[in-house]
Amino acid sequence: MTVTTRDTLKLPVRKARKAALIADAPIPPLFQQFILKEFQHARLHEKGIIRDDNLEFLHQYRVSLRRTRSLMKQLKYLCPKKHYPTLNIHFKTLMAHTNQLRDLDVYLQKMDDYFDCLDHIHHQGLARFFDDLQDARKGSYKTLKRWLKSDEYQQQNQRIEKQLTSKWYSGSQADNASPSPKKISCAEAATQAITASYQEIRQYCDAINNDSENSQIHQLRIACKQLRYCLEYFSPLLKRNALTVELTLLKTLQDNLGDFNDASVQLQFLLSYRANKKPSSHRYRAISELINITEHQHDKSRKRIIKQLSAFNLALEQKTPLFR
Repeated sequence: MTVTTRDTLKLPVRKARKAALIADAPIPPLFQQFILKEFQHARLHEKGIIRDDNLEFLHQYRVSLRRTRSLMKQLKYLCPKKHYPTLNIHFKTLMAHTNQLRDLDVYLQKMDDYFDCLDHIHHQGLARFFDDLQDARKGSYKTLKRWLKSDEYQQQNQRIEKQLTSKWYSGSQADNASPSPKKISCAEAATQAITASYQEIRQYCDAINNDSENSQIHQLRIACKQLRYCLEYFSPLLKRNALTVELTLLKTLQDNLGDFNDASVQLQFLLSYRANKKPSSHRYRAISELINITEHQHDKSRKRIIKQLSAFNLALEQKTPLFR
């Protein structure tokens, strides 16, 4: 008997920019081209998401869309007023349809860690918890797969591509800025965007303390992500050594902020799950133990971030000039 197996799909490789950023070149056409290519790159992951062989397809699909939304927000003035609101809604909708499946994937990937940190007496309840997550994932995957194959999804992507390939600036003056974005150089745009990102992060660093709300720390995490995407986009204009230092410094803070955010989201999810279980059940007791452990991790993560912020703020003051 011959057993046939389907080929393993390879993750799409990001193509190099057709036109690199040049300091004194006008940025609008290059930015529009980048956003279009980033969107097209995201769509190359659709087949892998539908096949469901590798979770990285969904993750990278979301990364591309997140990068697109972040850069469009930071360089909003480069996008015509008639396009930006609808494009922003379209990209937000694409992300929203994948949220639940991605969250469930993250939890299921931590299954071994959860079993390792709980006493054996709670393993039965934990096993049932993960059975519930597996069932929820099957339903979420089917819903996403159906949507990716739907006419609605295809039509939405056609509308996005139509806006991204239209002529954004046809007149002598732009419709949403003065002076015209047509005249803004890559270097000017880079300086404005990177400076604004650093200022926003500095404000969060100065404001966050032991009493800060979780949401405030989450906003700092978003600001750090935006800065990273901005630095990566403008990397052809930046000093390579300085950029490496900046990204390394940023990654250290982002890792801690990511741990804090993960613990925050997990706590909310676990509390919501436990609310529907009987206190005498195996699931309830197992999840209660997980909640205690997660709360402890959450508190430790907050303390690490508060301790790191002053050092990070000082490093921003002493940072090496980025531009060539």
